[in-house]
Amino acid sequence: MNLSPHTCGGFFMARNLVLLWRKLNFITMIKSVHSYWAYLVLFVLLLAVFKAILGVISKKEYDPKTFRVALFTLIVSHIQLLIGLVLYFTSSRFSLWADLGVGEVMKTAVHRLYLVEHPTINILAVALITIGYSKHKKKRLSAPKFKTLAIFYTIALLLILSRIPWDVWPNQKLVYFFYDMHIYGEMIAVAICKSSPRKASEWIPLELPLFGD
Repeated sequence: MNLSPHTCGGFFMARNLVLLWRKLNFITMIKSVHSYWAYLVLFVLLLAVFKAILGVISKKEYDPKTFRVALFTLIVSHIQLLIGLVLYFTSSRFSLWADLGVGEVMKTAVHRLYLVEHPTINILAVALITIGYSKHKKKRLSAPKFKTLAIFYTIALLLILSRIPWDVWPNQKLVYFFYDMHIYGEMIAVAICKSSPRKASEWIPLELPLFGD
């Protein structure tokens, strides 16, 4: 069966748009999980810091509950790191490295925050949590255990708090939505042009303003 160019063009356009919609939904889901999982990370990290400092001050005995809180903090922070790395490399914001260049990214505060400072500082914070947990397990007495957790987990907490985008979090989904629309709009235009039997030069380019401009 021979299909007309218009029929083939319509089929490939629909396929490209479906693939694009799946990618958009995946990225939106990752952003939502990353945003809301941060609540859990902060809660358990605050709890771990509180119990560690309380243990140092009160000189109480190290108990299984403190160990479980420290371990759970380690687990949820590593999960958040993995989610963040997936988001970092799949988000449209990552393309700014190629579009703008390193110099322009570093000069623009918001791009530097999301592409450099936020991921770097949080990776360092998770590393400190990992080191603190590992070191405290090797201590035999309660006081050194509490002190080690208090030092490493508190520094990690301060680092995380220092690079949270407070102006948009926890409403990141809305900000990301508007930010990504100009990227996805251009992708839709490309999908239509590639799928249509018409020449790409006959299409009017789709240009949407960058959110925040």
